[in-house]
This record gives sequence, C-alpha cells and structure tokens, in this order.
Amino acid sequence: MHSLSLYKIPVIVLLLLFAALNLNAQNTLSGKIVSAQQEPSELFGIKLSLPENDSLIATTQSNKEGDFTLNAPAGNYLLQVEWQEYILEQKIVALHADTSLGNISVALPGQDELNGVSVIASKGSLKMTQGKFVYTPAINSAQSAFDLLQTTSMLTVTDEAIQLIGKGTPRIMINGRWERMPLDQLITYLKSLPAHAIRHIEIVRSPGAEQDAENSSGYINIVLKHQKEKGYNASLSMNAFKATYFNYNPALNLSANLGKLQLNANVGYSEGKTKTRGSNFLHFTNKYWEEQALQDKTAKALPVSFSADYQLNEQHIIGAGFTLNNNRYSSEERNQTNIFNLARTQIDSSLLTAGNNPEDMQTFSLNLNYTGSIGASGKKVVLDLNHYQQDYNRLQQFSNYQFDQLQQPMAPEQSYRSGNDQNMLISTASIDFRHPEKWINLNYGAKFSYISNRNRTSFYQKANEEWLPDNTRFDHFTYDEHIYALFAKADKEIGKWGLSAGLRWEFTETMGISKVYNIRNERNYSRFFPSAGISYTPNEQHNYSLNYSRSIDRPFFGQVNPFRWYHTQYAFTNGNPSLQPYFSHNVELNYALNQKWFFGAYYSRADGMFSEYDLVDTVNNSRETRVDNILDLNVYGLNISAQVHPLKFWLLMPQAGLSYTQIFSKVDFLDYSAGTFVYSSLYQQFTLDKKKQWLLDANTYVYAPRNYGVMQFKTLWAQSFKLTYATANKQWQFVLSANDVFRTATMRFNSTINETLRERYVYRDQRNIGLTVRYNFKNGTTKAQRQKVQSNTEEMDRTRG
Repeated sequence: MHSLSLYKIPVIVLLLLFAALNLNAQNTLSGKIVSAQQEPSELFGIKLSLPENDSLIATTQSNKEGDFTLNAPAGNYLLQVEWQEYILEQKIVALHADTSLGNISVALPGQDELNGVSVIASKGSLKMTQGKFVYTPAINSAQSAFDLLQTTSMLTVTDEAIQLIGKGTPRIMINGRWERMPLDQLITYLKSLPAHAIRHIEIVRSPGAEQDAENSSGYINIVLKHQKEKGYNASLSMNAFKATYFNYNPALNLSANLGKLQLNANVGYSEGKTKTRGSNFLHFTNKYWEEQALQDKTAKALPVSFSADYQLNEQHIIGAGFTLNNNRYSSEERNQTNIFNLARTQIDSSLLTAGNNPEDMQTFSLNLNYTGSIGASGKKVVLDLNHYQQDYNRLQQFSNYQFDQLQQPMAPEQSYRSGNDQNMLISTASIDFRHPEKWINLNYGAKFSYISNRNRTSFYQKANEEWLPDNTRFDHFTYDEHIYALFAKADKEIGKWGLSAGLRWEFTETMGISKVYNIRNERNYSRFFPSAGISYTPNEQHNYSLNYSRSIDRPFFGQVNPFRWYHTQYAFTNGNPSLQPYFSHNVELNYALNQKWFFGAYYSRADGMFSEYDLVDTVNNSRETRVDNILDLNVYGLNISAQVHPLKFWLLMPQAGLSYTQIFSKVDFLDYSAGTFVYSSLYQQFTLDKKKQWLLDANTYVYAPRNYGVMQFKTLWAQSFKLTYATANKQWQFVLSANDVFRTATMRFNSTINETLRERYVYRDQRNIGLTVRYNFKNGTTKAQRQKVQSNTEEMDRTRG
C-alpha cells in the first residue's frame, strides 16, 4: 500500500494555516418580548448559549417596553426567554450579521402550573436554517428520547427502524459524535433516556463538507443538555414486552454537575428472544421449491458508557468517554424445503437443514476531545481522537437431511461446522477549526482514519463421529483501509439570503487479501466532494433552501468478506472481496411554511451501486446470494411532512413521500426497470386530561409496492398505539404500548434472475405488547427550571452486515 504522496502535504499545511487568523467580530441580536396579546412584557431574562454544550455566551434582561439587545460572535445559538424558574421560549437563531428577531410572543404559566401540576404534553419548535432542521422540544417529562424522535417531523421511527423520509436510514450522532451501538440497542437506550435530557435534535438531509463524505442518507444529531445546577439527575427505567417470547431491558442514566466537571453515565442490560418466520418460493424450470424457515434468536447485551467534560477555564474544555458492550446471541434454525413437480400436485422430495448458531461480540470504544475558544470572537478549535475495537466470533453448526416423496430418508445425515472469528480496529483523529468573521463564517479541518479487519474462517464435516477439516474452505481474510481527508466550508448571510459552499477531499487506500481464494485487491483513489447551498427567508412564515452534495458509499465490512454462510444445503451467502464503493450526486429543494409544514423535492444519481442478488444454478438447483456493483440509479422524489395542532389537545403529524426510480443494469441477467414508490404515515398524540398527565399516541405507516435493486417489494403497513401516564411530581412515568397490532408488518418481495422467479416472505415478530416504567430522581443545589407549554461514524456503520 502506498503512503500519502508528499505533494499533498503542502495542501494540508496551507489549509490549516487559516487557524492563525484571529480577528474579533461581534454581531448584535435584538428583539421585543410581548405577551400572547402582543403587549410588551418586562423583566424577562434573555440567555444566549451554545446549543452543543450549553456554554453561556451572553445574557441580558428586557426593558419596560420588552426590548432587549445582545452582542455575540457569528454562529448558531440557542436563545431562551426565562421568567422565574420557567423557560417560556427557546429556539435556535443563526447570527451571522446584525439580526432583529422582531416580536417574540410568550405566555405566563397558568395557575395549575404554578401549583406544581406536571406539564407533560407541550409543543416544540422545528426550524429550518441553511438546509438544517433543528427541533427544539418542549419539556415532556412523561416521554423518552425515543418518543421525541417519533414526534419529530420528517422522521419515521418504529421499534425496528429510524427512517428519514425520502432518504432512508440516516446515521445517528449523539452530542456530535457517531453512535456505535447496533440499532436495536440504540433504540433501547433512547427509550431509557428521559425526554428532558434532550436539548434539541438536528436533522441534516444534505451534509456539507465538514462531515464524512459517506453520508448520502443524511444524519440525525441528538444533542443532550448539560446539568446546569450542581448535583445530579438520574433516571431508572424498565422496559418489558411480550411478542412470541418475553423480553426486558432495565437501564440507569445519570448526569452530574460537579462544578467544572460534567459527568454522564449509562448502564443497561437486555435479555430476550425473538422469532422470525420466512419463506422462499423458487420457480425453477423443472421443479418448484417451497422453503419454510424458522429462527428463534436469544440475545443478551450489557452496554456501559461513561463520559466526562472538564472546563479548565472559560476558553478550554477537555473531555473523555468510553463505551463497553458485551453481546451474546444464539439462534436455533430450522429450514424445511419441499420440492414439487411443476404442477405442484406432488412432493418429489424434501430437504431439512437444522442447526444452532452462537455468536459472541465484544466492543470497546474510547474518545478523547478538546475544545478551545479563542478570546470572545467565537473562534474555536476542536480536536477529536477515537479508537474502536470489535471482537466477533460466530459459529454455525448444522445438519442436512434428505427425504423422498414418502418422507423416508434418502441419504445419511450430513453434519457441518463453520466458524468466523473477526477482529476489527478503527482509529480516527480529526481537527476542526470554526472561524466566524463579520463578513463570512469559515469552517475547515482534517481527518485521518485507519481500519484493520482480520478474519479467520474454518469449515469441518462430521464423519464417523469425528470433525474433519475441509482445508479448501479455511481462510485468513484481511482488510486494511486508510482515509486522509481535508475540508473547507464557508457560509454567509446577505440580508434574507444565506449562501454556503464547501469542498472535501478524501484520499483512500485499501487492501483486501484472501489466502485460500488467492485474492489480492489493492485500490488507491482520490476524490473531491463538493457541496453548496442557498437559502432565502423573506419572513418568519416562509423559508426556502436548495442544497447539493456529492457522496460516497463504501461496502460494509461483512460484504467484502468471502466467508460462506449456509441457509440450507443448496442456499448460501458470501461476500465479495472485489466490491467497490460507489458515488452519488444529491440535490434537494426544501420549503418550510410557518415552520410547521415542510415540502421537499430531490434528485439522486448513483453510479456503480452495489446490490444483493441471487445467482441461481438451474442445473444443480442451488442459490448463491451475492453482492456486486451491478446498478446505476436515478431517483426523483417529493415529500411532505407537518407538525400541527388542529385542536389544543391534538398533535397531528402527517407525512408522505413519492419517488420514481430508474434502474440501469450493468449485467446481462438483469433488465432495465423503473417504478414509483409511495410512502405515508400518520402520527397522532392526544392529551386526555386537563392536567395533561395522560397521553395517547397512535402511529400508522404504509409502504406501497416499490422496486429496489433487483427486488420488487409489496405493500407493507402497521398500526401501533401507546398510552402514557405521569404522576404530578414528574417522578414516575408509565407507558403501555402495543406494536403492529394487526400483524401486517411483513416484508414481501419478488426477484427474477436467470429466468428463475423467487418469492420471499419474512416476518420478524414485530407484534408485541409492552410496559415501560421510569423513575426520575435528582439532587441539586438550585431549583431546576421548568418549561412553559408553548404555542410555538461513517466507519461504524460499515461494521454491519
């Protein structure tokens, strides 16, 4: 593998020299606090802080006419209007020039709230600024962070997936750092995290140059609050649900303020069992195969995370954090295949594959970070070091049986054992300069990442009660990757217009070696990833933005591993060491009406996209599932989402999307195809009592038939309900849930390759009934604030598969 060429080093040095600039520039932020009847209000506290860590930038008080003025460097801030211990209004403001917010309407708490009645159903605010959507939720103490995501526009959140409408599965960040948990554990963690721990949620559909280029599906950044008063806040929760089997997840969340030291910790445990049913119907030229698969998977997980931030002084903050995760799985599988004649009137023979697949995975991650502020100018430098290690051991032991049409054995039992041991190391280092000036806002930096993936595979066949090795199927597969990146981004506010432009450069070196298969794939490539955006905000009611970005999608590490995983004697899956990344262009046009209705149009072009397909051997009637760069893709789409209150007690969130996809094949066995996809969902939340301690949620979503790669998916829909109760002192919360009530969330699709039709059906035991109990407790030296009801890591993802 070649090292980074010397001619590229001056480019890095020249870019980082921008950090030497140190010009102080202050902008003025002004506004008027008025009551709901548009009358001036006086003596309200105004705070301006950094949204990512609650650092206070400026504070003042309104005068008798309700006017206020603050001075701060250019940047994005959280503005809060306070009265006594109440936060009456909070929202994100973009300050890149002298800015007037006009009238800010607030309403004083009612008598019930002054008497301490719990306020659990309140309205948050969602604002679009320069292509980024920022949802600032009101405190909703009866809910969890997971519930807040469900009530956030443009997101579809279920117990099985987190989807960004029109984009697919986004990457997840917490406090600006990529989350490393598997999705099921992330959802469990979010359910244990109380809603009042969330400061705001950022949704970025078209990431800029400051983010990794592998970000075509956008990302969500969940920003947690820092503990303001000295003491601690904690939440103890238990989530249990019953599908076919019983599952439970206890968890403890803790945040503490020890003066200059901020601590956050989470400890959880999950244990349970899920049942997955599936079928394959294969229409061979001479036979009809009917496969029925049943899997019972037991899972146990023990995640632990801890982070600490220490403020050395007003300009310097250092932080560290780690996560530990111990996961154990065991799958009991039984695949029954009946082979019919073409008329399907008689079983000619049948096959049975049964086995046990234990898996063991331990992960450890470490983060060290530093944030330095340069005077009062708003300039910052952020250093971030990350290390991730994953040890994954997987064993598959299965037996094959063959029967004739009378269900009599045709051959002796055949037993096999295969194993895959994987060790993965990922290390990254980044430096990020944030450089606001009065005339422009700059952001530039560099990142380096190194990935080492080591796999050892084995295969044995049982004969005469002994396990005999098949040396032709033993392998030692190694994969190494280096990525060097530089980026620069600039944005500028010109009156009602906002402009941004960025450029990211990435140089990638990869090496994949398979000893048994005698494969050696070396690839070095350098690419530029431009991004640009323009926004126009004529007034508070209307906001327009147009964004462009180029991105890359790299294969998951499991997709390049040639290890063969058997489903039945005649069906198996293996990776492709020759798999290449693919590049895409993304354009988005967004419009926000009253910050309640959001409309979008988008276009995406992907070249050389990789996709799974079944390679069917019609002679031996075998099926190999492979992945390769076989598609070019054009996607045109429209979407709409809203967050409105038709009535005071009724929150309504309708969402819909329409897309048209063109699929151009690079292989002979797949023809050109095109089709539409329609998606819709309706999330509703009802406040059931005057004291607002009871909530009823109803969530419905529908996926219409669609084409994706070589697969043609059929209609999928589901209906779920949730009932929430909180005690008046906010300490106890109870949530009763029912998911996929009508058992309709079944994945069904067809695919045709080599003139062989495959019909697929999978149901993953989504229907369940659950109960969550959460207890909040705290100890502090100051009175906590309450909020008034208001009317207003690229690399981590690739460890999957």
